[in-house]
Amino acid sequence: MKERTVSPVFCETCGGPLEYEGDGTHARCPYCGNNYNFGGGMNYSLSLALSRAGAMRLGCDFEGAALEYKLITDRNPDCAEAWWGLALCNYGVEYIPSAEGGRLPTFRKLLKTGILADEYYQRAVACAADEQAQSYRAKAEEIERLQSEAAARMQWGRRCDVFICCRRGREEDEAARRLYGVLAGRGLNVFCPEYSLKGLAERDYEPEVFAALYRCRYFILISFGGDDARVKNQYTRFGERLYAERLYNACCAIYSGDGARLPPFVRGNAVRTEDYPAGGCEEQVADNIAAILGHGAYRKEVSDSAGKASGEALNDILLEGRLALEGGSFVRAAAAYSRAIELDGDCGEAWLGALLAELEVKKLTNSKKFAQELCNKLWASGTTVAECDRRLAANEHIVYALSSPYYKNAAKYATSAAARILSEARVKVVEMADKCNAALKLCRRDCINAAARAQGGTYARKMRREPGLDEAAISAIAGAAAGSLIGGFLGRRMRREPRLRFRPRGPWRRR
Repeated sequence: MKERTVSPVFCETCGGPLEYEGDGTHARCPYCGNNYNFGGGMNYSLSLALSRAGAMRLGCDFEGAALEYKLITDRNPDCAEAWWGLALCNYGVEYIPSAEGGRLPTFRKLLKTGILADEYYQRAVACAADEQAQSYRAKAEEIERLQSEAAARMQWGRRCDVFICCRRGREEDEAARRLYGVLAGRGLNVFCPEYSLKGLAERDYEPEVFAALYRCRYFILISFGGDDARVKNQYTRFGERLYAERLYNACCAIYSGDGARLPPFVRGNAVRTEDYPAGGCEEQVADNIAAILGHGAYRKEVSDSAGKASGEALNDILLEGRLALEGGSFVRAAAAYSRAIELDGDCGEAWLGALLAELEVKKLTNSKKFAQELCNKLWASGTTVAECDRRLAANEHIVYALSSPYYKNAAKYATSAAARILSEARVKVVEMADKCNAALKLCRRDCINAAARAQGGTYARKMRREPGLDEAAISAIAGAAAGSLIGGFLGRRMRREPRLRFRPRGPWRRR
């Protein structure tokens, strides 16, 4: 049986929707400019595999996406999209929306060999059609230029003390401006893209941002609402560096509203603006940062941690963590396993215990029970919009923990049995989390509609989106009443015996 073919809908580079020409075979991405030629369509199973790998890459799970792409290239060695996806995963490339339109590349890795010399990129160009190969070359040359400039900044550029991350053109921008002035007044070298890169084209931001992110001594996230793609890209990159380099007391957050939406690594040092009704939270944050950086305590070196441990053995710390986990004291367990990781960064039990403490799970038995316990923590409904937002953030925290460095290092350094349990459970939990998040989003929409109806339904009726509850009820009752009357009338007419239209007259009438 011949397998059906499909036409891809999304771009394999940035994930944007494709625009097809009239022939239905040539397509172009309006965001990143990639050109495609799907002459005979694409195999349905191949399209699904590429979509799965692309979703993992767009979610910044580059290791998992690389494994998927390698499976595709094993079965389809001439698939240019899979080779190009491998090249992007090799350098950790993520495309983010630009304020000027389109999408711009960012990257997480600087390798000795540039992307133009990468074997995956060369295979992609060799297997692609002419227009598609030309798009790949243009993208690779842009990435190569940005990476070479970033490498120069890393080597010769001035190291910044504090990196401020915030959204553009909102109240966060005003808070960042005040904090920037206070920190600069204390003699610190502060980097904030909104102020440090004025006059520079947005397409040239990445080398400066990359050098500042991976060389800064302290990171501050300012978040008064939902974060955009650029802000999320910056704090996820610093979060990976935080776990990889085991930075200590090197980040904080200034936020307003619910703190559950903040990334996990800044929640412990988060400052809520509602706690400072008279203002002044920027001065307190600046004083704390100046004290930390002034004493050089922004990182715990292994030698310092060993000295502070004052003779604590690794086994004793691990035992403390195990006892805390069994007792349900997850904060104490996380603190104990963090000390163990500082003493021995290759200890699989320490990374696994830190992951379990982050997920608030007492014990790892088998993949089925572990996945079931995590799935029971997922939320699928809510009664108010705020509650739905909190539960969505809780679900996203579980999914993030299963792709964080805790999970990756636990799978790397723990036993093979533990790694297998984690990988099997992760697939089930992520799949269930997607379903629960979809249900929560529907509940959130229903809560918004219910709130509009509770206010009289005026707004909904004005916008012609849906009728009010009273109108719907009256319409239903009136329709039912009219239907019953018409049905009864017609029923009686059907049951009545036929009659003659005139009566015969005269003596011959039947008596």
